[in-house]
Amino acid sequence: MVYFSQLQKSRIVDSRGNFVGNLKDLVFVDGKKQAEVTHLAYKDDEKNKKKLPWSFVRGIYRNVNKMSVRKIQLKEPMSSLTPFFIKDSDMLVGDLIDKQVVDVDNVKVVRINDIQLGKIGLGLAIIG
Repeated sequence: MVYFSQLQKSRIVDSRGNFVGNLKDLVFVDGKKQAEVTHLAYKDDEKNKKKLPWSFVRGIYRNVNKMSVRKIQLKEPMSSLTPFFIKDSDMLVGDLIDKQVVDVDNVKVVRINDIQLGKIGLGLAIIG
């Protein structure tokens, strides 16, 4: 389990340890049981917002205190990966922060302060 605020701005490195960018956001698709993270979003050297499929992620590495994320490492060298541009239609986790939503279980309006993410199978999903 990790919170979006812990992941945001984390360093993204490729399999060789080369810097790719800093995490800006996560793209997700809404599902019946949970919303699955499909891509990680970052800005490249030219300040273009790009995304890579979450399936390219090898792991999330935390600092010793486990409160912050040290890096997100990819499975392959960046030279063998093809990033995509972020589309206006992409749903971003960051767009949910500081929004009011209806909690259908408790039938009340709540404000989202952070997003809890958890490992579901080989992927990552919004769990709270």
